[in-house]
Amino acid sequence: MNDVVKMGKCGCVSTGIWLVQGDTRSHVLRIHVPRMEGGGDLKDLGWISKITNEAGVGDVDVPVTGSVVIDERTIAFDWLIHGVATAVPGKTIFSVEGVDETSDGKPIIWRSDSAMMYIRENHEATPSEEAETELGELQKMIVYVNGELENVIAAGEMARSAATHQPIIGGNGNWFLWDIEKGIYVDSGTTATGSGDGSGSVVNLTFDDTLKYDELGRLSVNTATAVDENNDLPITAAAVFVAVGNINSLLSTI
Repeated sequence: MNDVVKMGKCGCVSTGIWLVQGDTRSHVLRIHVPRMEGGGDLKDLGWISKITNEAGVGDVDVPVTGSVVIDERTIAFDWLIHGVATAVPGKTIFSVEGVDETSDGKPIIWRSDSAMMYIRENHEATPSEEAETELGELQKMIVYVNGELENVIAAGEMARSAATHQPIIGGNGNWFLWDIEKGIYVDSGTTATGSGDGSGSVVNLTFDDTLKYDELGRLSVNTATAVDENNDLPITAAAVFVAVGNINSLLSTI
């Protein structure tokens, strides 16, 4: 759950915000300001966060895109904390400011009282050049694994679905193919059988890259044997097993 700070003119209310020096874009602060203030409606104002850290360095930041929510009493938005706010240990003071202008170009400004967050000192260790390179590669791999694991699992589910739902002949004599997205068999519109006496018309089947038809008359699914972002074919269970095994091996080194 995100920390919430209620910003106003006479003090700010929060549960106490503790971060560590160097925390970057890993902590979201939910800020609430009153919508109606001094007889005016603040709903059309644009918002910024103003920050000054323990070293006296200042900065400004804007809310997370799409995070602004307005109801009858409150305006709420998210601030993704980074940069100056956590650069040095100690107290970081922050406030918010809403700005707009009148129809004739005069400024409208609403400013809150200040609030505070506490930045703990980070234990710094300087790695050797070799270790720094290894750490950099490991961090890249962690990001890759987090992004690709869901895709690998989804590909495995598609492969399992395709393997267990081979094409069938429907009651109307047409080939019915399994639709992975819908989870049902759908009519391909292609006739699968003749009359049985050799008088049936020749059927010219047309397939895309996902199906194949061999010389024995067997219809099967083309599959991918490795994870590849440019390959749209269903992946085999064996390939999924290898990919997941590689991920587990990498995670065990972290």
